[in-house]
Amino acid sequence: ESDADALAACVAVQQRLRDRPLRPTGAGEPVNVQIGLDSGEVVEISGDCFGDVVNSAARLAGLAGSGQILATQAVREGLPPDLSLMMHGIGPVFLRGKTQATDIFRVDWSSGREDDRTMMSGSSERSRLSASTLVLRASGQELRLQPGSEQVTLGRAADAAMVINDRRVSRAHASISWRGTHFVITDRSSFGTWLYFGSQTEAMVLRRSDCTLIGDGQIVLGCPRDDLEAPLISFSTVSSGSGRG
Repeated sequence: ESDADALAACVAVQQRLRDRPLRPTGAGEPVNVQIGLDSGEVVEISGDCFGDVVNSAARLAGLAGSGQILATQAVREGLPPDLSLMMHGIGPVFLRGKTQATDIFRVDWSSGREDDRTMMSGSSERSRLSASTLVLRASGQELRLQPGSEQVTLGRAADAAMVINDRRVSRAHASISWRGTHFVITDRSSFGTWLYFGSQTEAMVLRRSDCTLIGDGQIVLGCPRDDLEAPLISFSTVSSGSGRG
């Protein structure tokens, strides 16, 4: 199958669940699906697929939020120009097992019911869909950052936007800034910053480097999260105006 066919299948799944929600017990919260999409060679053995792109797609699915589709640069490059308009860049992310950052794109599929592709070409609609509030929570504190927010600092200093009192935390340990379409965390500490995305158990460690924050997960300042009483901050990105969070 082509990249366009694969993307169409993923979009069809999300549209089906949006238009006709499935509730396993007949009530309560509807089923939400997180989808990751990569492009490349795979090996099929007894009906199962293996390969680096399979692993990448699975890790992207783990990073995606409910109802989201995340895809790699390789997918975008394989799409015709009209479909590539649906791809919204959210920056480089380190995926487990990769030695270099991977450019990640969010598929903006949900603008309309009858003609998603045409509506998605409008820049104002893409901007609305891309805007996300970043919610940080730690030790009874909550910090909400709106798209376009000023840079904030996480650390031990009394004037930090979120104060974390722990000997492993630097005074200005890390900063979070808005870079056009997404939030980026930058480590500025002596001991590093550990990031855990979604359900992934392995951390990405920042040492005077930065990373895009997508989906949800945990930020741990100065140590891994399995250390005793690790200074942990939970984060989640919520579509602006959705009322979630």
